[in-house]
Amino acid sequence: MVSTLIENILVKTDTLLERFFRQPENREAISFRRYITDPRKILFVPGESLLDFSLTHRFIPSLLEKFPLAEITVVVRPDLACLLDKIKRVRVIPWSHRSPHPFDSVFRRTASLLRQENFDWGINLSWSGRSEALLAYHSEAKIRTGLPDPGNEKYYNLIVKNIPEEESLSKRFWHIFRALQIEQPTANGQLAFQPTKEEKRRAVRFLRQRKSPRVKENFIGFIPEWDADQKGLERLLRGFVNELVKEFDPLHLLIAGNLIPAEEIRKWEEASPYIYFFDDLRQMFIILTSCDRIITNSAGAACLLSNFGTRVGLMGAKKEYLSCLEKEEVENIRILESDEGDFPLKQAINFTR
Repeated sequence: MVSTLIENILVKTDTLLERFFRQPENREAISFRRYITDPRKILFVPGESLLDFSLTHRFIPSLLEKFPLAEITVVVRPDLACLLDKIKRVRVIPWSHRSPHPFDSVFRRTASLLRQENFDWGINLSWSGRSEALLAYHSEAKIRTGLPDPGNEKYYNLIVKNIPEEESLSKRFWHIFRALQIEQPTANGQLAFQPTKEEKRRAVRFLRQRKSPRVKENFIGFIPEWDADQKGLERLLRGFVNELVKEFDPLHLLIAGNLIPAEEIRKWEEASPYIYFFDDLRQMFIILTSCDRIITNSAGAACLLSNFGTRVGLMGAKKEYLSCLEKEEVENIRILESDEGDFPLKQAINFTR
């Protein structure tokens, strides 16, 4: 509570300083024609969550194709950096603590590192994040843009107006890229996160060793996600897992522990034979794409795995939620709902059959 109060005070202080001493909108004008047609350095600043990453990494291949000499730098959460490994001309900069003001030491170090790159474009790919808009501004990219928002527009020098609110989240970003003269922002469904052939072979081998060869039942992956301060959600998930392990033996169910506090899930003694901690999220997602079914309460994990054709049951989300996404983003996702206010065990079991 105290830290939140301090953060709010610092944000208001920064806002006052901007108003009286360094107004972002009064920066020197630049020639758009010079930098928009052939950018050599492009900065992406997606939101912090896995869902933000899963919905925005698909824009990378089209830019690499259109600008064969360009390099794209993506600022991501440290544990997500591995998902963009092995891509030529893509560089990843981890950003661990997303402060909404420039007084934070991590923010200053990250902004200083970005300024050295002399970016042509800086694109805020979060929905309305002040932290991301502020970092794009402090990167001093020649062209700075993002979804229009009353609190963030002052940090952009390319403002795209009249984007329909009812459009899907991905389609709203299309308007930004089209203003940058990218007519097809998602290149024929290509994804930046792609496993290599060797990684696919290792994934198949891992599951072959894990599951029973004698029984033809589906092999299920379960991906819980919660933060350390979400104790209520942890209790619900633990209760769900306790019931889930009664239905499956460890040869047919794998619980991935990478999206939750490790010290907490290790207390789940009844589920310990099922829990596996992967080396990183890249290994986790590549292996889980080979599961017959996935159950998760993580919308980001659901969207990422759905892209690879994996059938996913998503808990804790309403059907209306999927209307915010593109059809191809959700065609393999089924919303699992319960009328009792808890996680839908019966629906999840039926989904796995």
